[in-house]
Formats: sequence, C-alpha cells, structure tokens
Amino acid sequence: MEIIQAWRDYFGILGPAAATLLGLLFVSVSLNADIILDSTQKHSMRLAEQAFHNYITALSVCLAIFFPGVPNYDRGLVILILSGIYTVWLLIRFFHAVTTPLAIETRIRALRRYSITLLGFIALMIGGYQMLFDEKNHILIAVGSLILLISAIAISWELLIKIAEAKYGAAKRAR
Repeated sequence: MEIIQAWRDYFGILGPAAATLLGLLFVSVSLNADIILDSTQKHSMRLAEQAFHNYITALSVCLAIFFPGVPNYDRGLVILILSGIYTVWLLIRFFHAVTTPLAIETRIRALRRYSITLLGFIALMIGGYQMLFDEKNHILIAVGSLILLISAIAISWELLIKIAEAKYGAAKRAR
C-alpha cells in the first residue's frame, strides 16, 4: 500500500530535518573532539552518542517509510527491529550512566533524558508491530519519530552547553 500524501509530506519534512541536524552534530563533535573525547568528559560522549542514535533512528524510519514497493509488513518489521535494537542499546547506556559516578549530571536528569528517548522507541515498536498486521500507516510511528527528533535536539543543546562550560569555564577559572 502506498503511503498517503499527508504522511509523505510529514516524513518528507522529518527525514531531511533529522539528516540536517545529524550533519550539524557531526560538525559540532568534530570541532570539539578534544573536549568530547577527554576522559573527564564522559557525560559529553554519552550525550553525543544518544543524540546520534536518536537522529539516525528518525532518519532510518523516514527512509523505511519512503522505500518504494515495500509492503507495510516489511516496513513494520524493519521499524520494529530497528527500534528494538536501539532500545537495547539505550538501556545499556542508561545502566552505565546510572551505575557510574555522575560528577556533572544528576541521576534524575539522566533518567528524564533516557525516559523520553525510550518513550519514542516504544512508540516506534508498537507502531511497527501494528504495521505487521494491517495496511495502515500508524500514528505511533510518526509520534515516535517526532519524539526522537525533539529529544535529539534537546540532547544536542545540552551537549553544546557542556562543551561551552568545558571550554569557557576553564578559561574563566584560569583568569
């Protein structure tokens, strides 16, 4: 079943937005690799990884939706598997964040950040599962993708703040 025009427009905007912001994340990480890879900045590395995975998932879902000639069953299966894999990876990162000492961030902040992302992955998994059984394009896939995109933007902003604190906070303390 071909996707209806409203969904085509929605994912036609969401996909390029995710791709553009992913590219900006690459630029930001490349320009600030010395800070992000610093052993004292593990939090910044986790933020960059989580933003990357959220952007890449939103982009991958859009590509799966637009892939021509694919039945909804296969689209649903791809979305279900993709979101399932990233959910496992998210839970592993969450476990590491909670079990390691957090000098910069609190556990409540990490819980909030990971929970919002997990909500997006759960919406994608449910929507992908529903697509296995009917020919509809489920709203949960659109909602899950949007949650991941918005979450990635918030995480990217938090990353930029941490980088600025590391760069300019150190310079300010040196004066």
